[in-house]
Amino acid sequence: MKIKELFQNILLSLAAVLVFLIIFEIILRIYADKEPERIDPVILMKSNNSILSYGMKPSSSMIRNGINITINSRGMRDVEYDFKKKSDAYRIAVIGDSISAGVDLNFSDLYPEILEKKLSSYSAKKKYEVLNFGVNGYSTAQEVEVLKEKALMFEPDLVIIQYTLNDPIESDTIIGFFSQIEDKKTGDCRIQSIDVKIPCSLRKFIDNVKLVKFLHGGWLNIKSKFGDDFYTKLYSDKSNLESLSESFKEVNKISNKNDIKIVLVIFPVLYDLKSYKYEWIHSKITEEAEKNNFIAVDLIEYYKDYDDGELRAVKDDTWHPNRLGNEIAADSILEILINNKLI
Repeated sequence: MKIKELFQNILLSLAAVLVFLIIFEIILRIYADKEPERIDPVILMKSNNSILSYGMKPSSSMIRNGINITINSRGMRDVEYDFKKKSDAYRIAVIGDSISAGVDLNFSDLYPEILEKKLSSYSAKKKYEVLNFGVNGYSTAQEVEVLKEKALMFEPDLVIIQYTLNDPIESDTIIGFFSQIEDKKTGDCRIQSIDVKIPCSLRKFIDNVKLVKFLHGGWLNIKSKFGDDFYTKLYSDKSNLESLSESFKEVNKISNKNDIKIVLVIFPVLYDLKSYKYEWIHSKITEEAEKNNFIAVDLIEYYKDYDDGELRAVKDDTWHPNRLGNEIAADSILEILINNKLI
C-alpha cells in the first residue's frame, strides 16, 4: 500500500470516529437527564477566611429547578436569628455541607427544619431552634471553622455535625470556580483535579461536552467494581484519616470549653444500600467520633431497608437525600436526643 493511500485511510478512520462521537454527543444531549443549574455564582461568595475559602452570600436568593433558595442576612439557608438567644430557647447548630444546605429541596423538606418542628411537637416547655449552617462542598476542616467563627456566636446548646463520606477533602469544583474568576483575568483556567492550566475558552468547551462526563462516569464505575473507587482510596490514605482525627479533636476542645454536646450524623452514599460496602468506613468515623465523646448517629442503619432511588433527591445523585431521606434523618436524630436526655 502506498503511503498516500495509508494516509488517506487514516484520515477516513479519524473522520469516521469524529462523526461517531458527534452523533453520540447529540444523542446524549437529546436523551440524557437535564443537569441541575449551577449554583456557585449566585448564592456563594469568595471568603476572606483562607480556611473557608468561600461561603453563602448573605441576603441572596435564586430559583433553581423550581426550588426557591433564600440565604438570610447571616449567610445561612434559614430564617433570621439574633445572635442572642431568648431565655426559654434551646438552640441546636447544624454544621454541614450540601446535604444540610439542600439546594435540591424546599426549605421545609430539610432535616434541620423537620427536626425543629418535631422538637416543638415533642415538648412545649422550651422553644427549640435548629440553625442551619450548611454550605455546599464544605469539608470537616471548613465545618470546624464555621463552628468556631460563626455558630458559637449564636450560643448553641448542642451542635450537630452532618458528615458525608467525602468530608475529609474540600470541593475541587467550587474552589476551582472561584480560582477561575482570578485566572480569567489572565485568560487561563485550570483543570482542578490535575492542576493544569488551559485557556478558559477550552475549559468552558470541555465543561459543556456531555460525552466527556459520560465517559468519565463510566470509567469511575468500572474502577469501583474492582475496589478502586473514590471512597476506598480516600479512607485508605493515612493523611486523610489524620486530618479527620485532628478536626474531631478540635471540635472536642470547643465542646469542653463551651459545655456543648456534639452529635455526629453520618449520611451514607445512596448506592446499593441493601448490600452497602462502606460500613467499614462508617465504623472508622464512628470510632473516631466516640474517642472525642461525640454521640454518633449512623443513618445506614435506618436507610438500608430502602432502595437507593426511594431516597435520592435527584435520580443519578448518590449524595443528597430527598424529603423522605431527610425525614428519616430527623426522626433518627430526635430518637438519639431523647434517649441521651439531651432535650
